[in-house]
Amino acid sequence: MNTITIADIKRGGMAALDLAMHRGAATIMKRNRPAAIVLTPKAYESLLARASNEAPANSALDWLLDPSHVIKPPGLALEAPAMAERLEEVKNGWRER
Repeated sequence: MNTITIADIKRGGMAALDLAMHRGAATIMKRNRPAAIVLTPKAYESLLARASNEAPANSALDWLLDPSHVIKPPGLALEAPAMAERLEEVKNGWRER
């Protein structure tokens, strides 16, 4: 896997990213987890062209590029009322000192 860290990018800037992409698509790692995949414009256009020529309308690429399928982790994406309710649930479990 061709990876580059956020720290590498901060230190080396675009030159570090260019070097990583020279070896192909690069995975940007943030806190030891994949955060993004970077492609060259040519590779991206090739991927889009291949998807439009070979794949049905609901291809995997369409799914990948559509942000509506992203699942928010429970407890991290609560609206204010749900957050207040969750906080009350947690408080009820606390013991008095």
